[in-house]
Amino acid sequence: MGAIPNLQSYKALEVLWSFWKLQGVYSVEKYRFYQYIHAAIVLSSINGICSILFVGELFIVHSFKELLDNLSMSLCLLICGYKTIIILRTRLQIIQIRPILDQLDIRPSTEAQRSEMANVCTTCNRLTLIICFSYLLVNGLFGLMAALSGRQHLVFPVWLPYDWRVSAFRFWITWLYQNVAQFFFCVQQAANDATGPVYLNILNTHLRILMYRIESLCNDPEKSDLQKQKELIEAIEDHRLITKIFDILQGTVSYTILLQFVGSCLVICMIILDYFLYNLTLTEIFTGLFFIVAEMIEIAPCCYYSNEFMSSTDEFVNSIYSADWTTESIKFKKLMIIFMILTQKSKVIIAGKVVPVTLATFASSSLKSIDSMVIETNRYQFFKTNPF
Repeated sequence: MGAIPNLQSYKALEVLWSFWKLQGVYSVEKYRFYQYIHAAIVLSSINGICSILFVGELFIVHSFKELLDNLSMSLCLLICGYKTIIILRTRLQIIQIRPILDQLDIRPSTEAQRSEMANVCTTCNRLTLIICFSYLLVNGLFGLMAALSGRQHLVFPVWLPYDWRVSAFRFWITWLYQNVAQFFFCVQQAANDATGPVYLNILNTHLRILMYRIESLCNDPEKSDLQKQKELIEAIEDHRLITKIFDILQGTVSYTILLQFVGSCLVICMIILDYFLYNLTLTEIFTGLFFIVAEMIEIAPCCYYSNEFMSSTDEFVNSIYSADWTTESIKFKKLMIIFMILTQKSKVIIAGKVVPVTLATFASSSLKSIDSMVIETNRYQFFKTNPF
């Protein structure tokens, strides 16, 4: 007898967790010695050393433009490192989601539902790759400009304990380190930013499949009342499992999402400020545009999928109410009423328990970035024309 096909939603996590594994974040309950060493090497050599080099440069900048350019990358690096530390600290809670998904996957499902979940898994893996590619593209442009500069400037201006201009060897060794570090940084950033959208997309799909199950349950005249009650109790349990996953995300990933909002708003503000204040080269203009798009990609998917999940939770209670269960037994009706009561509250991720993660928040964040940019531009022009 062949195995009963299930939804296999865990496949949506394949690319995401391969990225995390590269950073030393493993989906195991207890780390082995080499795994501790792996995580420590990445955090120290990428996040630690790079942060020191970028922050050190802040003390030796020669112009406001250099300050803006350095701050945008310094913020990205520091926030990314802090998000990674949050994921490492809450890793044990996040890996608890996988066995819960396995419980949801083994529930009876139709071919159409399995196909829908397979499409979602493909979308999640592609989304993670697209986010990573966006970051790699932006950083690759910086690396290319440095390589073609005739050893005039590095990938990013940073403080170094030696003079990289002395020889070609020092320049290319520094260039190589910066590119390798930026590659790991891009993968780390992509894993950070894709965690919320991927898990929310899986969760939303499970919730919608549960909706279909309840609707088909009430419309199936061939099932006995006891069988319907049993399947309804299973549906209530599945909803509890979905809520449990949501609570885990709320207590873990929501804090990284808050940092995404803060970091993206500040970085976009500084890039646009750079556009308004200085005559940039064509290469700098395109690089800045790519950077802005990458920052938008950083927060947009999370807002979208969180908004979708919120909409699904709103629709869920309506789907229960709209199902044809008025002719069922008294016990079945009581179960349905209890189920409706349990599902009345809308669920939305609250970033750091401060900001609701929705499309409205995304639009608001973008507008605040522009407002901040206008304020800072006016302030800069005022101090420029009215020196004390």
